[in-house]
Amino acid sequence: MNCNTCNRKFHVKPSKIKRGGGKYCSPRCFGIGRRGKMAGKNNPNYKEKIKYNCHVCGKEILSRPSHRRSCCSRKCMALYYKTQLKGTDNPHWRGGDVKKVCLFCDKDYIIPRGTRAKIKFCTMKCYVLYVQKFRVNENSPHWKGGVTLKRRYLIRTYWKRIRNKILKRDKYTCRRCNKKTISLHVHHIIPYRINKDDNPQNLITLCQACHAKTEKSGQQYFNFMTHII
Repeated sequence: MNCNTCNRKFHVKPSKIKRGGGKYCSPRCFGIGRRGKMAGKNNPNYKEKIKYNCHVCGKEILSRPSHRRSCCSRKCMALYYKTQLKGTDNPHWRGGDVKKVCLFCDKDYIIPRGTRAKIKFCTMKCYVLYVQKFRVNENSPHWKGGVTLKRRYLIRTYWKRIRNKILKRDKYTCRRCNKKTISLHVHHIIPYRINKDDNPQNLITLCQACHAKTEKSGQQYFNFMTHII
């Protein structure tokens, strides 16, 4: 067979010729041949260019129907969107800003339509005052029946008083390694979550390292500490 582009002889299978192939010796010649024979009006999908005017400056533009634009340049496009596609003239217009009433002060305020479901207060001050008044104790969605948090328990005054008493009893010394350090912890031998016991017999002074080992090990240090007390 001879290539339709470069007339060079090449071998091709008969089955490929039956399918309509075998006309080009390489992909390069195939591309050149397609560009020559299928370009312009020779292409079955070819559509002639049409003339239309720019919506802003009125300049005449020549382009195919598939590439038709409303403006001749980006500058005209920007002016077109600023002037003719603004507000109610925009096909994506949804009514503009929304007027709502603040849940706390009952004042009217305006917000963008896309955020109307999220914003319920006119200012952050109204939001804070609303939470302080209507979202505390039983009115809070996170209310769990008055369960005291661990952080609140640790900062209560009576716990500070008990902690100082235990530290003085143990002479500010770790009862496990017998070291005097700045970071001393008061540890519950039987965990507080089990028996809620703050008696001095259930409390012991530990340094930070020994306290970490005790919390990780658990039962194997429990017997040791009961013998100390």
